[in-house]
This record gives sequence, C-alpha cells and structure tokens, in this order.
Amino acid sequence: MWVLWAVLLVLTLLLALMLWLPVQLEVEYHRLPGSWGTGLVSVRLLGGLVRVRRRLHVGEQADRAVQTWLANRRRPQDAAAAGLLPSRWRRLASAALPRLLPVVNLRQADLALAVGTGDAASTALAAGALWSLVGGLYGYAVSHVCRRPLHPRLSVRPDFRAATWQLSVDLRCIAQVRPGQIMGALLASAGRLSVKGGVGRERSSHSGAHEDGHGKHQGHG
Repeated sequence: MWVLWAVLLVLTLLLALMLWLPVQLEVEYHRLPGSWGTGLVSVRLLGGLVRVRRRLHVGEQADRAVQTWLANRRRPQDAAAAGLLPSRWRRLASAALPRLLPVVNLRQADLALAVGTGDAASTALAAGALWSLVGGLYGYAVSHVCRRPLHPRLSVRPDFRAATWQLSVDLRCIAQVRPGQIMGALLASAGRLSVKGGVGRERSSHSGAHEDGHGKHQGHG
C-alpha cells in the first residue's frame, strides 16, 4: 500500500514541477531586401530538457494561407463548417489573453530595421516614421507584461545607399510563462464564457410566445 502512496506522491511532485517550471518561447525573424524572410520558433519545456524548434519560410506560409483562403471562398459551406471549432478556440484565446499578458516575463526584445527608398529625404522620413511606430509598439508591449527586458536593443537605420525601396529586419524575442499560469487563465476564461453562454441559452429557452417585443413576459388573462 505504501508503494502506491509513494508513486502517487512522486507523480504529484512531477506534475507540480511541470506546472511551475516556466515555458520559454523564442521567436526570430530575419528579412533581407528582395525576400520574404525566414523565421524560427523555439519552445523550451522543463527548464530546457525538452526543446521544439520549427523554421518558417514566410513566403511559402503566405502563399499557403492565400491558397487556403481562396479555396474556402469557393466553398463557403465547408469553410463555415470547418471554422466552428477554430472560432471557439479563438474566443477562448481572446478571453484568456488579458489574463495571461500580466504574468508573461519578457526576457529579451531586440529589433533592428534598415530602410531605404532611393531618395535621401524620403529615406529620412521613412526611418523617422518607423522609429515612432517601433517605439509606440514597444511601449505598449512592455506595459502589458510582467517584467521588462533588461537590455532591449531597438534600432532603425536609414539606408541612403539604397537605389530603390528596401527594408531589412532582424528580430529576436524571448518570453517566459509558467504552464500553471496558462492553465489558470484558460480555465478562468472558459468558465466565464460558459457562464455567459448558459445565461444566453436560458434566456432563449424562455423566450418566444410568452414575451413581448421588449423581452417581458405576458400574461394570458
């Protein structure tokens, strides 16, 4: 009997450790002028013992997304039927995101841009506009996460030697969050959505011939 209790204790400790150890998400994107660029998504679990990496070819992904969108437009009924489940997950994700962002630990956020238009004046204007956009987005991002990165590196460089419009991008971002916090945000959001749905279903089940145009019950004599 004590062996069973020991096994249960070990499993409980392992589960608690898995929920406590942070998940690290690393995103990289590099773009050279004249190309879509390439990306890399890396996820580390259990303190780095498990690592999953996937390279993204942005051009192929964009073409595939366009082809899928065109195919769904030709078959609206099939697209609607196939989109039932993803729409539920999207609603759950949108509801859990405000709860999840404050507990995200942003460890690193590096972004380097180089822009050129072929004209010195317009190149300077484009660099200034990009710098304003990057600064605004960065300020919005760090105001919604738990901790700011220690040494953020953000730069926008005007490329006055470019003969035509050119844009190069180097992005690297690292964020951490604990699985227990993710599960808590998802469960809380799912419970809130189910309560809202239950109220809606209860309201619709009692509506009909017994309600007038303002949703009030009518008496029959």
